Amino acid sequence: MRKNRRNSQRADNKRGLAKPRLLAIGIICILAFILIGYIFNASKNLGCFNVKDILMFEGDSSQFSYLKGRNIFKIDLDAEADYISRLYPDFKKVRIVRVLPDRLFVDLVERLPLARVSLYKEFFVDGDGVLFNVNPDKAALELPKISGLETKIFGAKSGKKYNVDSLLGAIKLIKDIKANRVLRKHKINEINVGRSDQITIIMDDYLEVKLDSDTSRNKIDILAGWLSQIKPGKQAIEYVDLRFRDPVVKYKDDAKQK
Repeated sequence: MRKNRRNSQRADNKRGLAKPRLLAIGIICILAFILIGYIFNASKNLGCFNVKDILMFEGDSSQFSYLKGRNIFKIDLDAEADYISRLYPDFKKVRIVRVLPDRLFVDLVERLPLARVSLYKEFFVDGDGVLFNVNPDKAALELPKISGLETKIFGAKSGKKYNVDSLLGAIKLIKDIKANRVLRKHKINEINVGRSDQITIIMDDYLEVKLDSDTSRNKIDILAGWLSQIKPGKQAIEYVDLRFRDPVVKYKDDAKQK
């Protein structure tokens, strides 16, 4: 009995000692974390973390030199990326990444022009309907021209998306034509969306195609089938009208064929 009591007392003593030890270990760990955090935050202010260089895959990094000399940890990367996006609307996406200890990597994704848009001046437009300034390096690109929007888009600004039905319809039409294996071989000169009931396309420098304003993919397939049956460069054709059930073809000599 006495032996059991002694063993019980020893166990109680051990448990009593374990609690202060655990408490002490916990306090030490907390203090260690606080100290490490303090040292880390203090080290952020060291000069070795000031931005010395801007990295890019391609392009002129000097346009972002205003970031140099600033502490790499005190730069709000999301805010700077948003600022650059507004300053350079030609970029579809801007991403900035820290490269420790003293460099920033700026990743720019340019907007790809799908067509030109004629307004008070000429803009590029991408597949999302965002207008942006014509890049001199890409000014020579042979892109379709979208016209007839002068009374539908006012005070156009670079970098802004315009949810205008006529513009979005023209963009969809260009995409559908490029997706068609027959039509993608043909050049799109111009798409005029000035009329509310009709879209007019100029193709291959001479052929005029008339479509409904709500052109379906079926009409695109009909156009592809018709073009595959005529001889290339048959410039005697004045226009083909696909607003009816069957294509209506008008020749320059006024002969008509359905």
